[in-house]
Amino acid sequence: MSRILKKHSDVMDEVIALLREGAVAILPTDNVYGLVTNGQIQASVERIYRLKGRDSSKPLCYYTTPERAAQWGKLDDRALSIIKLWPGAVSLIVPKQPTVPDYITRGMDSVLLVCIDAFVEELARRADFPLVATSANISNEPAITDFESAREQFEGKVDLILDGGVSREGLSSTIVNLSVVPPFIQRQGPVSADRLKKIIPELVQP
Repeated sequence: MSRILKKHSDVMDEVIALLREGAVAILPTDNVYGLVTNGQIQASVERIYRLKGRDSSKPLCYYTTPERAAQWGKLDDRALSIIKLWPGAVSLIVPKQPTVPDYITRGMDSVLLVCIDAFVEELARRADFPLVATSANISNEPAITDFESAREQFEGKVDLILDGGVSREGLSSTIVNLSVVPPFIQRQGPVSADRLKKIIPELVQP
């Protein structure tokens, strides 16, 4: 049975306690709903792959904060300039730190860092363990942007679903890949290429 709670700052400690023990949760963000767990527990990470039907070669991301991002990724001045937009709908791929386990990045030497909104940021700040995530949908299906769809697809399969109603943006974040030369926009999203190119002029659009 899935626990269902309303998204509110009052439930944050309860959410963190469940995740600390290895729960798999569906959490709302301003953009899309996410499947989230404790990145220190490999069995919980693998459970996300099974629930989603996710290709085992595809990595997960870290939900993080501006202050903690350097724990997982190697940040240069370009990355730091993008992080100034956090919390926000732009995510970063950067070279990973040696301490990041391969079962998160699936053997890749880069890592995806996400700080999508204030709730996710505060959750990552309070948690004393890494939060890893992917979009809450069956692979190759549209991203989930509302609570009712999340419950319909995943109730009884995950440990917790947080009800945040309908996502404000309803669109996955822009992804900037700084792990290669030249850097490029890997996924278009709410933060425009024009805005990002003012910060990183050498950024290539797909």
